[in-house]
Amino acid sequence: MYTSFIQSPARNFLFIKDSYTVRKVVIADILYIEAMGDYVKIVTACKSFTLHSTLKYWEDRLAEFDFVKVHRSYLVQVSKIEHIQDGCIGVANTSIPLAESYKQSVFSVLNVV
Repeated sequence: MYTSFIQSPARNFLFIKDSYTVRKVVIADILYIEAMGDYVKIVTACKSFTLHSTLKYWEDRLAEFDFVKVHRSYLVQVSKIEHIQDGCIGVANTSIPLAESYKQSVFSVLNVV
């Protein structure tokens, strides 16, 4: 794993190895994380990073940072959700599928009435 994760309220960032550079990524800047086989793609507004990792790893590490699983292949930061329509979640001009099996938990987290 090429990621250093720092869990601390004062340090809400992580370091990701990007080619030969180690980059700091602020957790609040992450829009969503997508599983792609043995890899995940971490997407921010400015850049995306592909890492050899599992979605479960990130789901566990980011649980306290307001991320919600919306599909077996996607974690979304709650504050980045713009809308939900026709089984899709809108995040920064990207349509992410909302699986029926995760719909209740997503609506619960969002306090949808």
